[in-house]
Amino acid sequence: MELEDILDQISLPDISKRPLREGLHHAKQYLKSQYKMHIAKESLIPDQCISHALSVQGQSFTEACHHGHSSICQDCEKMDMTLKQIQRLAEEQIWKNKEATMFVVDEAVSAIHKWKAHILRSKNQERARTCIIDKMTEGGVLVTCDWAMKFLPRKYREGMRLLRFIYSQLTNDHLCNTNISSKSQNLWASILIMCRFMSKWWPQIGENVAIKVFLKDS
Repeated sequence: MELEDILDQISLPDISKRPLREGLHHAKQYLKSQYKMHIAKESLIPDQCISHALSVQGQSFTEACHHGHSSICQDCEKMDMTLKQIQRLAEEQIWKNKEATMFVVDEAVSAIHKWKAHILRSKNQERARTCIIDKMTEGGVLVTCDWAMKFLPRKYREGMRLLRFIYSQLTNDHLCNTNISSKSQNLWASILIMCRFMSKWWPQIGENVAIKVFLKDS
């Protein structure tokens, strides 16, 4: 972890660094396992309230909360305090190239906050996917657009025999691979073309069946 490396170089007694290291480790474990379990559609804790955290006043796709946010998350507060303290200590330290070092620190802190935001968005997207499936009628089709980057490392870590067994157990159909960016204007055109031909690939679907498209956060 880059922040731990920076912390090791700061002129501070080990007894003072120990709580900061423990804070970083606790933050990592919290984000990996516990944070997503506390996220809810409505919560008194702002960082765990989907309606509040994902809404920006005055913009589209926002949702107003009908409750206050009077509670705090001790784990979130501890993580923020640890990160701010490391940033402060790094700023006060004398470095050979202070600008480059502070860039590394700021980017590392930003990456942690982005990870936390990604977990929140993923939780909300899973709720949306479940809602779509619950409302689907017989013969309906759900197209999930996910990015295959996470499958690539498995090819080199797992044996091909095991991979073939895993993929043979999947009940969903993998339609195609594309190199189109999620922000490209050609994305939706490709999705529409694929949906038009789905009724030809699977005649049982029919031409008038509603096809729902779900874009998954990478």
